[in-house]
Amino acid sequence: MLLDYHCGSELGWSDLFYFTNRRTDAQWAPKIAVFGDLGTVNAQSLPRLQHEVAMETIDAVLHVGDFAYNLDSVRN
Repeated sequence: MLLDYHCGSELGWSDLFYFTNRRTDAQWAPKIAVFGDLGTVNAQSLPRLQHEVAMETIDAVLHVGDFAYNLDSVRN
């Protein structure tokens, strides 16, 4: 089932995002990509993950590494 989602308020709304609900039949086994470091120098993970998602060869992505490479030096 194709579902959509967006968030916001009277101040503005995000783009509309689409996703599919998980299958529930007994024959389905999810294909999950797990990676630990997206990287900022010579990063190669994101384009490969995007390709796999576009080809529908993986069902979910689990990131188990760092997101905050510059929290010690960048302030908002």
